[in-house]
Amino acid sequence: MAKSLTDQGLIGPVPIHLCAWNGGTGGAPYALELEVALVQGHKIMCSVNGAKGFLDLANGNWSKPF
Repeated sequence: MAKSLTDQGLIGPVPIHLCAWNGGTGGAPYALELEVALVQGHKIMCSVNGAKGFLDLANGNWSKPF
């Protein structure tokens, strides 16, 4: 995803809000991995936040924020 975002012209500094189902249930949160890839690999200053578990879409909230 980091490569795709940079290929499409993403520049920083920018906050990114990641909406992904089970984005880190089995290990490191995907939002953290994306932030590291963008900052260290592509030198784009950003912050990425998202959920570690599933989304509570009925109430508009993260169910397990990290």
